[in-house]
Amino acid sequence: MRRFLKILIYVALFSVLHFGYELTGWDFLKVLCGTDESVFEHIKMGFWAYLFTSVIEFFAFKKKQNFWSSRFFSASLVPWFIVVCGTWFQPSSERSKLSGLNSLGPLRL
Repeated sequence: MRRFLKILIYVALFSVLHFGYELTGWDFLKVLCGTDESVFEHIKMGFWAYLFTSVIEFFAFKKKQNFWSSRFFSASLVPWFIVVCGTWFQPSSERSKLSGLNSLGPLRL
């Protein structure tokens, strides 16, 4: 149950970060929230959503031993999963749009 709750909190926070700047227009939210639909913005939102979820988990479940080292390691892995899932598993029509030098599209040999 705790894992399911953590997933729900992560998805809720990711959604808030995804639409937060668009709904409010507050400039200080640009650091945390997504401002466009680029891969970088989704990586940024995923990192912050996982880090905020870990803070909520820390205070809710009172885990103390080796908590932050494992969470920071996991937070550093979340952006890589977003890159793999966000660019590799796209339909080929969407993937062709990412073939420019400024994108993080899949490697072509």
